[in-house]
Amino acid sequence: KRGCGGGQRNRGLTPPARLGAGLGAAGVLLAIYLVVFYWSEPLHWQGLLMLLLPDQLVREWMGGSPQRIAVLDRVPMLLAAAGLLAMAGLIGVQWLRWLRVDRLLTPGEQAVFGGAAGLHAVSLWTLAAGLAGQLHRPWLVVAPPLLLAAWSAVRILWPLIGRAREANGRAGPAADQDDLGDRETGGGPVPPASQHWRSERYLAWLLVPLAVVLLAGGALPPSEFDVREYHLQVPKEWQQEGRVTFLPHNVYGNMPLGAEMPALLAMAAWPAPDGWWWGALVGKLVIAACSLLTAAGLYTAGCRFLNRTAGLLAALLYLSVPWVAHVSMAGLNDGVVGMYAFLAIYAGILAVDNTSGSSRRLALLCGWLAGAAAACKYPALLLLVVPLSGWVLLAGCRWPGRQAANPETLDQRTPGRRFGGLQPVRWAVFAAAVLLSCGLWYGKNWVLTGNPTYPLLVSVFGGSTRTEAKDQQWRQAHQVPRDAQGRSYTPAQLGGSLSQIGWRSPWIAPCLVPLALLGLAGWRRWPVVSPLAAWLAFYVLVWWLVTHRIDRFLVPALPAAALLAGAGAVCCDGRVWRAIAVAAVGWSVLAGLTIISSRAFPADNRFLVALAELRPDLSDPRDPDFCFTNPVHDWLNRHVPDGGRVLLVGDAQPFDLRVPALYATCFDTNPLESIVDAHATAAERRAALRAAGITHVYIQWSEIDRYRGPGNYGFSSRITRSLVRDELVESQQVLRQLSLEQELGLDPERSELFEVLAE
Repeated sequence: KRGCGGGQRNRGLTPPARLGAGLGAAGVLLAIYLVVFYWSEPLHWQGLLMLLLPDQLVREWMGGSPQRIAVLDRVPMLLAAAGLLAMAGLIGVQWLRWLRVDRLLTPGEQAVFGGAAGLHAVSLWTLAAGLAGQLHRPWLVVAPPLLLAAWSAVRILWPLIGRAREANGRAGPAADQDDLGDRETGGGPVPPASQHWRSERYLAWLLVPLAVVLLAGGALPPSEFDVREYHLQVPKEWQQEGRVTFLPHNVYGNMPLGAEMPALLAMAAWPAPDGWWWGALVGKLVIAACSLLTAAGLYTAGCRFLNRTAGLLAALLYLSVPWVAHVSMAGLNDGVVGMYAFLAIYAGILAVDNTSGSSRRLALLCGWLAGAAAACKYPALLLLVVPLSGWVLLAGCRWPGRQAANPETLDQRTPGRRFGGLQPVRWAVFAAAVLLSCGLWYGKNWVLTGNPTYPLLVSVFGGSTRTEAKDQQWRQAHQVPRDAQGRSYTPAQLGGSLSQIGWRSPWIAPCLVPLALLGLAGWRRWPVVSPLAAWLAFYVLVWWLVTHRIDRFLVPALPAAALLAGAGAVCCDGRVWRAIAVAAVGWSVLAGLTIISSRAFPADNRFLVALAELRPDLSDPRDPDFCFTNPVHDWLNRHVPDGGRVLLVGDAQPFDLRVPALYATCFDTNPLESIVDAHATAAERRAALRAAGITHVYIQWSEIDRYRGPGNYGFSSRITRSLVRDELVESQQVLRQLSLEQELGLDPERSELFEVLAE
């Protein structure tokens, strides 16, 4: 081929050579990243050592001995969780039909969107029943959604059965072959890239062990501090009280808890006396299953916007992220927020890409899911609802060159056709759906505390129990971190945060970040890349500018990052890159699976041990160094008399207590402090404790000291060792210390247990 001057040949690289050079550079950069990744954090490689000791890994799962294996005790709560999810899914799919958006979605999308939308509907119903004080009437709480689900099942399944009978009547070999072809292509043309990746479909089998580990961890008793303090403790208190109400001793319990309502529903429905405990495990399983629903959403999004292989790889990468596994198995709600956020963005993109009537109905679905995220956590208002609101209002033109994976399910229009600018009606529909979705939570707080965002914005709204000092303590604990010079926004801090996100965090996947960055290069080829990248940039920017920069708060953004990583994995169809991408994703999944199922991961991995042993979780010689519960709680469960109550000071994790307990978080006033300040004499203090039914007082000095440490949350200066030991014990003889050093191994400098004296 001649050049343009003097007959000289073009000495530039040919397209194949440029492609090869690019792939080589990408492979080298990926290798360098992995070296830095594994060099920077021991947890990244410690878990991989278990690959050399698979027998040790299995021994950990059984708690050190085969004699402890018992898994059939999980069956009742697995069935309950599956039934709850099926009920929610049927309601959600029928709601999509009422909304008339089902024809715009593939069957897989209907299942994903219906499952999420229906789960939030069931959550809102549980909240409404709790506010009405009906939690002690399980039939009233469970019957309405169950009957609606049954009616939805009939409406959904009966036409399908009729069509199946008609098809069987005229079916033949040719018809069977045609049906198989439709199932293979999803009812439309397969995007070109997926034709070259069919040999990688075996990767789908890796979803099975990931799902098993997540569900097995979700079926374990809670061990995470926040879960035992409020995520499951608050539903427990509401169930025992019979209503959803204000909790002056637990500031976290007055925030939106939409992700925890399935646990409350299960608690109300499960037979007494330990229905609250079994219901809590059902709720944990539902939270774990939400990550699987998110993975399904990633697959359907990949099929629609990218190709099937990209969706599969995105789902695999997402489930293999240790952060995702941690919040899923522990019972934290970040994964649920991420599910609602990703599906809201998904629906928002579909809303922008359709005609006005369909666009408004999809905007309603988008608003419902965005409101669901805001019903789980306050930050979703700023991080999700605000940018989506602008997107729904301003985005008004069809993406150029758009090709749908399933054209039969989308409005048919010429690519590149513009259909409007500002969309105020669509925005109004979106806003109304958001208000309908999360308004009950914010209205509850407004009525009960005078502050719809309690305990936030106290300077604007005020709020019950929120004094100026307590508000200052809260804001100081949640402020943007400062360095030694009191600065919050320096290049060094920015670099530290970016490195934490990029490779230093112990709980990120090896190949998620580099593949997601590579996916950005496909913004021209795949229009979905631009809105996802813009939202991720907005999310990280707000996270860095206005939050206290805890990397767990980035978990809701991981589904979008995983879809970008799926795009990066299929950015090239060549054999060399296909081998690199498959190896990278396979290694990431293997590394994540090994870490989250081993003891290198800071979570419980005794997946096969009987729940009867894990509930008290007493020290066992077969596994002596693995115990999550407080032995004092087990002692109190066995020794507090009927009608008695224990007062916890410093200890804010009363979930395992079966006896009545009084406690307070570090941001609330402890009852002991209130009694001491209100009464001066020994007789008055003793009478006040007895009037409250308190027979024992447990003080966890180690927690109090931790709260008072530099940079921590703080704790009331009124509770001191001198007050308790010198005044309440020695001088006034209100309390008597119980010597349990021998029985429980208590260190008096770390924790003490007292009995309230009668006279």
